[in-house]
Amino acid sequence: VVAAAGRPLASQVAFRVAELAPEAALRALAALQAATLLRSASGSAAPTLECVHDRVRESIVQSLEPSTFRAVHGRLAAALAADAGADPEDLAVHFAAAGQIEEARELLITAARRAAAALALDRAAALYRRAIASLAASDPREGSLRLELGNALAHAGVGSEAAAEYLAVARAKEGPERIALQR
Repeated sequence: VVAAAGRPLASQVAFRVAELAPEAALRALAALQAATLLRSASGSAAPTLECVHDRVRESIVQSLEPSTFRAVHGRLAAALAADAGADPEDLAVHFAAAGQIEEARELLITAARRAAAALALDRAAALYRRAIASLAASDPREGSLRLELGNALAHAGVGSEAAAEYLAVARAKEGPERIALQR
């Protein structure tokens, strides 16, 4: 579970997602720490767990059967989504890995808009691109998302890329709206 999370994970969340009783969770934690596969850290918040090294995490994740991988990510997404302060980008990663593309897309859009509002414009552009890439071919939101991407790129000072997005949106418009986008 901790390996699939890909980042430090609150121990209580890890135990809940692993569906372990408290005693079994503590035994598993002790065994994984004794084998130097897992470490725990205590910070200002709840204790967290993480793999001791990225290579350990990658090896564990690669050894999972695809159905197990999807199921773990589905449980992680559900557990993390229960926290009102959960990061939508982190949630999107887990929903996408669980095969829940619609949920992941909506979270990517939310994350992109938050990043744009926080003036993290390069991050916003990357998130908008991921959201757009996940759209079905005929999704009517593509134009508005490309416009938001264009705005983020323009504010980031990447005029040529912004212009390409504005022109892509303009091709689907008519009349004054098309002219305004072509400017």
